[in-house]
Amino acid sequence: MLEIISMAVAFQATHLFDNLVTVLFAIFMSTWAALFLEGWKRRQNELAWKWDLLDFELEEDVIRPEFLRTAKKLAVNPITKETEPYLPFPERFFRMFTSGVTVLFFLCLFIAFAIGIIIYRVVMIHHFDKHESSIVRVYAGLAATAVSALLNLIIIMLLERVYTKLAWCLTNWEYPRTQSEFDNSFTCKVFMFQFINYYSSLFYIAFFKGRFVTLPGSTNATMFGYKPEMCDMRGCMVELLIQLSMIMIGKQFINNFFEIGIPVITKKFRQMRQAWKYSCRLPWEFDYYLNPVPPTYLIDEYLEVVLQFGFVTLFVAAFPLAPFFALLNNIVEIRIDAYKYIVTYRRPTPVRVKDLGIWNNILESLSNLAVLTNVILSLMFYC
Repeated sequence: MLEIISMAVAFQATHLFDNLVTVLFAIFMSTWAALFLEGWKRRQNELAWKWDLLDFELEEDVIRPEFLRTAKKLAVNPITKETEPYLPFPERFFRMFTSGVTVLFFLCLFIAFAIGIIIYRVVMIHHFDKHESSIVRVYAGLAATAVSALLNLIIIMLLERVYTKLAWCLTNWEYPRTQSEFDNSFTCKVFMFQFINYYSSLFYIAFFKGRFVTLPGSTNATMFGYKPEMCDMRGCMVELLIQLSMIMIGKQFINNFFEIGIPVITKKFRQMRQAWKYSCRLPWEFDYYLNPVPPTYLIDEYLEVVLQFGFVTLFVAAFPLAPFFALLNNIVEIRIDAYKYIVTYRRPTPVRVKDLGIWNNILESLSNLAVLTNVILSLMFYC
């Protein structure tokens, strides 16, 4: 009787998100994503015209000092007809090849972490199913999903720092010629790492979990003594909602805390260390002892917004409240960034750029993928 009541309550709660309106909202969000990017391109061109950047080309980008220090050979540029340093093709190929192999290795490593979380969830459900309490057995899948989602969030936040440092080292190893080439290479690596890092578990739950058992009786089949992972009685959509909400909201909270906490702490530490010099300093000399701006500060800000764009558009059919939490986060993020860059950091050096560069291509790819994922989710769970 308890199991029947629990199941009825669970299905009533699930119906709040699992209904026809969610399908219409997913279609609306997919359309909005495409229109948003077109509107942004228009705004981007307006800004480029106002700042006289419409004719700005990559040829105007200066060569990186690190490249000049490494490239010992000279050659005539066929475009400018000027003698410039260059790296021979064998050396450039070797650096690109080793960098690509390293990236592939660490991508596979994180996939291994994701598989480990899945195995952990299967083992938890297996032990909960044998519990004496019927309440524990009923909510075994839900509890295992929540605990594994929290554990997955912790691993994601830890690996995020590791992958950013790794991408920076690999990009330096490649020795790109210009700063634009460096930024594009670094951005591609960081986004690939973070895409797998944040979205792999979501894609697994949405499209693969419980898809390998075809016959009703085959759920008794075991592998190494454990049943294959199945969706909870509420369906995989509820587990996807829990996983997405845990990762998205948890990431927002942790990032905002560290974005305001770490700069303030480091600023206070620098002030304490240089306190004896402050009494006679002028304001601009005082500002020198603020935190130096990280070299990837702008890429980090772009990455945070793009990942949030993916959360809002890719799986909005599972978590319709994602745009609302994104709006709240943006309101808080604006004030945090304003305080961070005005009070705790030195003034960044302005750089002339025509547009967002490779981030435009990434946003378009996410928008196209969002249409595909929302259509498939709507057909799988609502039709």
